[in-house]
Amino acid sequence: MMPELIQIKNKLLIKNEMEHIIMSKFADFELKSNIMKSLEKMGFDEPTEIQKEFIPLAMNGGDVMASAQTGSGKTAAFLIPAFQKLLTDTENSKSRRKNGPRVLILTPTRELASQVMQVAESLQQFSRVKAKSVTGGVPMTKHVNMFRQGMDILVATPGRMVDLMKRDIADLSGVEIFVLDEADRMLDMGFSEDVLKISNATNKKRQTMLLSATLDGKVGGVIKKVMNNPQTIELAHATKRHDNITQCLYLSKDRIHKEAIMDNIIANPKVWQAVIFMATKRMTEKMAKRLSENGETVAFLHGDMRQSARNQAIRKMQKGEVRFLVATDVAARGLDIDELTHVINFDLPQCPEDYIHRIGRVGRAGKKGAAISLVSNDQRAELSDIEYLIGHKIEVQTIEGLEYVPSKNAGKSKKNTSGKGGARRGQSKKPKAKAKNSGKQFKQNTSKNTEKEPTVNGERSKSKWVKKSKPNKGSGAPKTFSKDGSKPPRKNRNSAKNTTAKSGENKRKRFNKPKTGGAKFKRSA
Repeated sequence: MMPELIQIKNKLLIKNEMEHIIMSKFADFELKSNIMKSLEKMGFDEPTEIQKEFIPLAMNGGDVMASAQTGSGKTAAFLIPAFQKLLTDTENSKSRRKNGPRVLILTPTRELASQVMQVAESLQQFSRVKAKSVTGGVPMTKHVNMFRQGMDILVATPGRMVDLMKRDIADLSGVEIFVLDEADRMLDMGFSEDVLKISNATNKKRQTMLLSATLDGKVGGVIKKVMNNPQTIELAHATKRHDNITQCLYLSKDRIHKEAIMDNIIANPKVWQAVIFMATKRMTEKMAKRLSENGETVAFLHGDMRQSARNQAIRKMQKGEVRFLVATDVAARGLDIDELTHVINFDLPQCPEDYIHRIGRVGRAGKKGAAISLVSNDQRAELSDIEYLIGHKIEVQTIEGLEYVPSKNAGKSKKNTSGKGGARRGQSKKPKAKAKNSGKQFKQNTSKNTEKEPTVNGERSKSKWVKKSKPNKGSGAPKTFSKDGSKPPRKNRNSAKNTTAKSGENKRKRFNKPKTGGAKFKRSA
């Protein structure tokens, strides 16, 4: 069997020899001097594992997809080949395009877009390559002016990108490199249709790069539609991820018990900085307020905040001005904080893959970190899904005085599995059968009653105003009224007092109005 050959520049290399011969330093990639100066200033000495594998394949010009853990250097892995191509084409007199980029990078969240922009701005400092960003939360007029000026690299979120396309502001026909960063999260957030619209608007001969935590499920379907015979890099499976992160969990009875456990955990001075993940935006603000009232320095982050407020919260965390950042899953991707030591999952995520991205906020670039999860009875199913994904059980720990041992039935679903519906606990099905019989009996009774309607002169009246009543003194016939426009007597009108007070007032007002025409009825003495 012939070994797989990969061409870099004018060299033909055997793939399995590349790591040992070519990939030990960035200089071995034969990058442009502008890029090398930027990497040196950024403090990048040696490429990471994903960069060793990804960069040569991307520089070869073919489609590439990769799965690797967060914090492994994926952003630089796709930006370095993009800069290399742009600088090479500039030397060949290929100028910058207006109204559209040559490299388009899609990210699921604004925070991840901001992180990609930081790396891009660091790489462009010794070149004329210009990178711009368009995300939600920014006035559209700023983006219009940005496209008029032109750019080489565009980092965007799918929603804002589609908005710009609908207004004919963005022209993507000249895109030569299309990058999908954190593709799995993008699809989980419901952007699959937007991704396909954007992909169809780009140049059909483009190069596509895809990076994701997983390459199956929804991602697998998109790969078939947007990529052409891609080469795959899968450095770590879910079972081998985050070896440098200590994972543990505490079982809790309810929310109050959870809060008591968390208070005990954060009292430990080893918890230097932590991100606390919550399930909802409302609970995020509520928890931040609680911690602040307890004397902690805290910021919160969720999707309903303005972009300036979100950036400010992240900036405070990065500068060390606050100890805790309470956030929803919007912070599970693209949040890079050097001093972060702990991740606390106050609520487990609904999607198991989000657990991997949450705990990936610590342990970045080989550092050690800790991930602590607080699990209540109603989240046992989510815990099982997470443990199935990562391939092992998470260690259960306890705090003296706050121990909780759930019962055997704790967390089990109470849904009926018979398929035919069932009675509640302690209730047999006989009462339901009896209810059916009583219903039939009710129908029979009502049908009998309808047969005995009052008659006039021996014939059944068809008037809807016919009503059973005691006959007047001296007369054996009941009161009857026809449909000639006459109204029922006052006695019948006042019988509808079971309605609301408001409707009763309206009726009284209506009946008190003087009316002309029709028969007048005098109340009998």
